[in-house]
This record gives sequence, C-alpha cells and structure tokens, in this order.
Amino acid sequence: RRDKFDIEFLWIQLEEVIEHGNEKDAKTKFELLQRIDQFLAKTIALLDEKAITGLILQDYNKGVLTPTVIQNLIHEARNRQIPVSVDPKFKNFWNYQGVTLFKPNLKEIRDVLGGAIDLSTISLKQATQSIRERNRCEIALITLSEAGVFFDDGITAAICPTKPRTVADVCGAGDTVISIAALGLSAGLSAFEIALLANLAGGQVVEKTGVVPIEKAQLRQELLQLLQGH
Repeated sequence: RRDKFDIEFLWIQLEEVIEHGNEKDAKTKFELLQRIDQFLAKTIALLDEKAITGLILQDYNKGVLTPTVIQNLIHEARNRQIPVSVDPKFKNFWNYQGVTLFKPNLKEIRDVLGGAIDLSTISLKQATQSIRERNRCEIALITLSEAGVFFDDGITAAICPTKPRTVADVCGAGDTVISIAALGLSAGLSAFEIALLANLAGGQVVEKTGVVPIEKAQLRQELLQLLQGH
C-alpha cells in the first residue's frame, strides 16, 4: 500500500542520511529503501493472490521490518482477517500494534520492561498484561527456555512446562515455536492449545543437532500422551 505516509517516511530517512553522511551513503540508503518498498508491495500482492491463512513477522533487527513496513503489513493482514504472529526484537518491540499473537522470550521481556521478572505466574502475568495493553495483542506468549512457555489471552494465563529432554542444540527452537503458534492460530486453536503444541515442538527440535524439521508423528504422539495425562 503506497500512501502519503510511506512517501514522507522514505524521504525523511533519505534526508537524514544526506544531512549526516555523504552522497554515496544517501544513494545506498535510497536503493535499500526501494528494495524494502518492493518487498512490501510483493508481500501485499501475495496476500491477494494466495489463500494466506496466517502471517509471521519475525524480526532480526536487520532493517527490513521498519516501523512503516510493520504498520502496513499489519494493516493489510487485518483488512483481510489474516492472523498476525510476531517474534520481536528490542528495537521495534512496541511497533507491533494490534497483532494476534506476540511471542518474545524472557530475556527480551526483561530488556524491554526492566526490573526483576521472575518465573512466577504473578510476575509473568504482570509482564504480559503490560504487553497486551501497550501492543493491543490478543495473545502474549513468552518462551522460558527450559521452564516452558507462558501464555496469556486476557482470560487464562498459565505456564506450560517443558517435557524433560536431552538438549543437543537450541538452534531453530524459537523459529519452531512461532511457526507452530501461527499454524495453531490458522487452525482456530485456543491460546492454551497453541502454547501446548508450540512448546512440545520447540522441545522436540532441541534434541537434535542443527536446524531440523518437526517430526509430525512424534509431535502427535507426545501431544496425545500429554492430553491423556491430564
């Protein structure tokens, strides 16, 4: 979506580079902004062309997810009733307004909110309440490493503990959690079911070396065992 706000934002950024840098820096910045704008246009086109049932914004602080890109993508997804799941980083933490699911980890929560946030339900609930109020998200999900996942949908807030596992490699665990959470949203699962399934999936991949896919049969078996235990 191209509008006056986007154009003004692009030129404000360009003027800042010209003021504080040289002509080469400005050209590089302008080319980068053009590429980001093209990325935004292509992404929005996909929302219209494909049967998209969920959108994940995974922020690595690399410059692609600028406030303008974030706001436009959320706007376009909401207009199409597509749930938006976010894995944030510190820089744009409060720019993800009105998303469906927001999934920081415990370190990111502590960095942003400050203070001593411990693993008690009361402390975590206070943190997610602050997040839900400021970002207006429907579900806040905090990954707690070996302690599991905490979820809060405004009605229910609880910790889903991890299953005891032998950890080989944590690479890809966060990616797995946000992917499964987004999939759960698209399937219409509750916040509890999303947290339960995402927690199991994240635990599954850390048992293996490298970035590995989820074993669907194993995930199904572990979920059934957990539900039967309840």
